[in-house]
Amino acid sequence: MPQLNAVTITTPSTSTKYAFNPRGINPQTGVAQLSCSQGSGSDLGSIDLTLFLNPSTRSRQTFKPRLKLARPTTVVVTGSHGSTVETLARTALADMEFTFTTTSTKAERVEQLESIVELLKDPMIVDMVTNLNSVY
Repeated sequence: MPQLNAVTITTPSTSTKYAFNPRGINPQTGVAQLSCSQGSGSDLGSIDLTLFLNPSTRSRQTFKPRLKLARPTTVVVTGSHGSTVETLARTALADMEFTFTTTSTKAERVEQLESIVELLKDPMIVDMVTNLNSVY
């Protein structure tokens, strides 16, 4: 079982480093949360990473590792009296869930994860996601 710790990533297109720091684990749900400040100083603009493993049960013989990345975009709005306030304009969300049976092997799970990592580098998939172009 991995311990919740800080995660740092670098986006290749901008060489920007993002340091996600642990916020904690909900003891009732097991949902782990990490966040990365985007420099505004408020939680409103922080990028959130959520990790969760939905364990198998008697009725459902599958494990479902899930990760979510929520990246907000904020804007500063000036009010009629000249005061400014940071507000949420929109949020980009990536939500990925894997499903494995209780009989799956570690090698199968590793291969599935590695396949997804490689697929996300493919030009067709990159174009679909970044330029919002349908595949034809």
